Amino acid sequence: MKFKQIRNAPLNIKYGGKKFLIDPWLAEKGAIPGFGGTINDHVRNPTADLRVPLSEIVNVDAVILTHVHPDRWDDTAKNAIPKDIPFFVQHEVDAQRSA
Repeated sequence: MKFKQIRNAPLNIKYGGKKFLIDPWLAEKGAIPGFGGTINDHVRNPTADLRVPLSEIVNVDAVILTHVHPDRWDDTAKNAIPKDIPFFVQHEVDAQRSA
């Protein structure tokens, strides 16, 4: 097994000859306003750049979403990830939200 953290949420795991993308929060650094009600609500997110090209990040066999929150799944990911690969989510509600 190989584990590669991309930034705070997204990571790649290679296992059994397959490559998985976990929690693909892929927006550009600072693209999203801070999260209201937090001590750092003034800080724009994500706070770090992607360290590898987006095309490399989304070149995977499947995606796993631990939960559908804006810091785990965003419009950049929705637009960049191929629509013909499997998505693993917790339940039907998350499946509908991630479509």
